Amino acid sequence: MTEPRKHPAMAIFDLCDTLYAENTTLGFVRFFQARHGGWADRAALALAFSRRSPVFYLFAALHRLAAVDLYRRVVVRTLRGRGRIELAAAARAYVADRLPRLAVAQTQARLDRHRADGDRIVLVSNSLDVVTEAVAERLDVEWRAARLGFRDGRCTGRIEADLAGRKAGVVTELLAGFPVRPLVYAYTDNLSDRDLVAMADRPTIVIPAGRSRARWGGVNAAFVEL
Repeated sequence: MTEPRKHPAMAIFDLCDTLYAENTTLGFVRFFQARHGGWADRAALALAFSRRSPVFYLFAALHRLAAVDLYRRVVVRTLRGRGRIELAAAARAYVADRLPRLAVAQTQARLDRHRADGDRIVLVSNSLDVVTEAVAERLDVEWRAARLGFRDGRCTGRIEADLAGRKAGVVTELLAGFPVRPLVYAYTDNLSDRDLVAMADRPTIVIPAGRSRARWGGVNAAFVEL
């Protein structure tokens, strides 16, 4: 058996397309709407994500040219008015019923290795907090995520705090709790996580099938190609 590492280390894991082969915000909302949604919300999702819809190509153009992620806004908007308890319960069902078969073996194995070494493991994801929390409960790790807005216990249909491009700041806050800075490992597939990759001592970039590592240019990191 491998003995725990003598020096402390922190392992930061992205969620979508890193630990699981899915955009978990979209996956969760589709899962939820298929079971609890009305026709209007299901129709909005279909218009936004069907390649037969002109809305799909309009959103894609805006995302590419102006970095406006209308897909995500539409997806989150369909949750408006839903209760926090209802969404949390649905997220736990989604994580239990759908995500296990989408687990990425290579990165799940890395997470298990960090656990065996006694490292502090934190999910830092721009996925919805209700989903990330459910995953973290299942994996028994810490988490930080995008915060879904609620008012009087009901979802506003908006993101209150987004982590895209801000994960390095989140990790810096986590490091403040250590008397001695630990070795930081980071695992991600997201180009928006360049700040995290730059600050990590041991970054690993995950390349999902169909993507190219050339997107990352000359980034100094290990690569896992799926």
